[in-house]
Amino acid sequence: MVHILPASTHIDADQMSPIRAADPFELNPTQFEELIRSVAIAGLVDVRRNRLWNSPDGRTFENYYRVVPRTIAASIVADVYFAGHATAVRISDIKTALPELLPGILQTQIYAALLGAEAPMVPPAEELLTVLPDLKLGSDGDELLRTYALINPECTHFVFEFLRQEVQDAAEANDEGSAVAATKVLAARVADSLQTETTERVAFFFDSLTQLAARGWDYTTPIETVVEGVQDARTGDFPTSTAIVHLCAAMASDQAQDLPDHAWLELACRVLQPTFDGNYMTPEKLNSFVMQSFTWLGEDIDALYDALEPELVSRLAMASDAELPDLIEVMSKWAHIAGGYHLPFGGVPSPGQQTAARRVAVSIANAIVPLVATPGLRAVFNREASSLEITLDEPDELFAALTAERDFSEDWEEDRRLRDAELDRALAAYIEQPPSVIMTWLVDHDADLAMVKHGSAAWSVMVRLSMRPDPEVWLRVALDYGLGRAASLLISRCVDNGVMTVPLATELLGDAGGRGSLISSVINECQDAELASLIVDALTVEDIQDLDSSYAIGHASESTRQALFTHPEPKVRSSAAALWAAEMSYSSEEMPADPDWATAMSDLVVPSGTIRDHMQSKALGILAKTKPEIYISLLVKHVEALEGNDDFDEWEESARELSSAHRFDLWNRVRESPIARNLFWVISAADVEWITTAVSDATFPVSLSKLLHATRFQHGKRYPLRVLAVMLRPLKWQPDDLLWTLEVGTQWGEDHERLERHLKECRELAESPEPDLARLGERGVETFEPRLAEARAAARRAAVRGSLGY
Repeated sequence: MVHILPASTHIDADQMSPIRAADPFELNPTQFEELIRSVAIAGLVDVRRNRLWNSPDGRTFENYYRVVPRTIAASIVADVYFAGHATAVRISDIKTALPELLPGILQTQIYAALLGAEAPMVPPAEELLTVLPDLKLGSDGDELLRTYALINPECTHFVFEFLRQEVQDAAEANDEGSAVAATKVLAARVADSLQTETTERVAFFFDSLTQLAARGWDYTTPIETVVEGVQDARTGDFPTSTAIVHLCAAMASDQAQDLPDHAWLELACRVLQPTFDGNYMTPEKLNSFVMQSFTWLGEDIDALYDALEPELVSRLAMASDAELPDLIEVMSKWAHIAGGYHLPFGGVPSPGQQTAARRVAVSIANAIVPLVATPGLRAVFNREASSLEITLDEPDELFAALTAERDFSEDWEEDRRLRDAELDRALAAYIEQPPSVIMTWLVDHDADLAMVKHGSAAWSVMVRLSMRPDPEVWLRVALDYGLGRAASLLISRCVDNGVMTVPLATELLGDAGGRGSLISSVINECQDAELASLIVDALTVEDIQDLDSSYAIGHASESTRQALFTHPEPKVRSSAAALWAAEMSYSSEEMPADPDWATAMSDLVVPSGTIRDHMQSKALGILAKTKPEIYISLLVKHVEALEGNDDFDEWEESARELSSAHRFDLWNRVRESPIARNLFWVISAADVEWITTAVSDATFPVSLSKLLHATRFQHGKRYPLRVLAVMLRPLKWQPDDLLWTLEVGTQWGEDHERLERHLKECRELAESPEPDLARLGERGVETFEPRLAEARAAARRAAVRGSLGY
């Protein structure tokens, strides 16, 4: 019997000192470890041996013990402590001797009661109140409350009252985080209770949501929790609708009458989601997930919507324009089910599900129709309700033309011609009026157009205005109405027509929306020297970086290009030079010989530690290939100015363009740098012969250890162990100097699969006729064989017991 008692004391105490844990049993540490081993052999406790690094007491391994799973431990304890006969050590003695284990002991008592112990000892509520403040409402506290509520009605009442008070206390303390956390746990408990009955305690949840919503706090997280709970799709079995129907009935009852309309509609939108996922980790195969989607059976859809429909229609009448898009989205999802579309993770709705879904979609659509009052919402509604054959007329002909959906049954060119003709007819009346009329219309309808077309509608209008004989008139009015960003075509046309005056250009330079379009148009197309000079002089490095593409600089006139490459600001001229070179690299044309370009590139600043700039990398590659001396000087200048560390990732591609001789020249200039270890691998360009020659130098400045610990080596090209050993042979390595490199960088597969690959490589090396390579392989076999055996055993254990908690 005493050999089983540690199961109760070791739950949630994996790292407890054996001396402390042995106190209640009056055992010395050696006796206690023997006791634990006997329990482990019986399969009740997992023993995991962890390797220790730099342990202060010189130990290399440490044992960790864990009861797996917890319900097995509780079952054993139920037979020992709660079987109606005397035990060697009383529960109260253990609680007194090990107060820090009190939460785990209480949890085990609860499990034992739920598992049907003959004489369960249910902990009193007072003991839970002792430990809950320390556990908070995290995973352990949540589990304690969840299981305690399952014991009997009195325990259930205690849990709900405790959570209700937690929310109330947090609200009075103005503590949003605690209030949301308590409401989230309350939501989970409500979802559990709804699985069996229509509980009155759901009112606690509605009251807590009301408090959160009234204070402007996060009420969506608890809503997500309760909906996930009532969907009950966590085990992979087909979920039942009992809980969600009960929740719908409660939402339609007086229990939810005080819940604000916006919070109630948010809950309704979540409850009425027609599909939901039931993903889980399959027990048949380690680390394998099953991904699946569900939708309710036809009769379940009818039941939940019958319960909710009257209150939904009533609440929908109070919905605001901001809430309608979410409701339209819910309607759209039901329409998709009605149309027989596939679920997210496979499966097709049955005819019964499609019929029930169509009823829900049509009902929601009919409730929404009277509320739609803006063109944007009308367009969105018509798009989503088209399969339901419910359409709202759009009285604004221009808005209808701009937001018309393509007819995929028509030929693309014919459909485009018809759409353009409709837009021309709708726009004709506006073009005949002063420019301010159409600009006012665009400003007034900006939000509605963005809702449907994401801003491209205004561009369609500007295309037609740019074809007018007086584009500068329309452009000036567009600027007055803050539409400079949409007026790019008007700006280009003014530049093309030679009507872009210096005063108008100066105004555009001060307009955040129009500045970029003006710069791009002038650089690309302008033949006016005065205007080009104005723009080039006003350029900043941000303007160059914000260009839509390098096309404008690539097609600039020779005079404009020269002005860019000789700009007084180094960052501007170097950035322009980099963009120009990158653009030319995509062209079939030969890159013109431009002496100003190389000079401008010598001022380029290559940022470190950022996402690699593709255009800049292309330009550096061209510089290395055509002007290697300037490239080398640029990289040396970068190294000298560098503060801190750098892996030189931004230089890796371009360095490959250097010849072997130029790479030696570059290496000799930076070899004394504190970060030479990373520079070495970048400059080497993965050239094995170059690397071997470089490390053969008797004055090679980087130690083998630093070379192999360089970031660029560990995250760069992977060298087979044989190749690495041969090319670094001049550095006189020892086997352990190289073997660890097999495990750096990105790996794939489970531990035993990875170790199998390493062992195979070492066995091949061990058969080498070269003594040093054979010695390296033999040491690798000696190192990886025991680790592989341990990894295979761990994989077998994980396949049986799982890996949770490891």
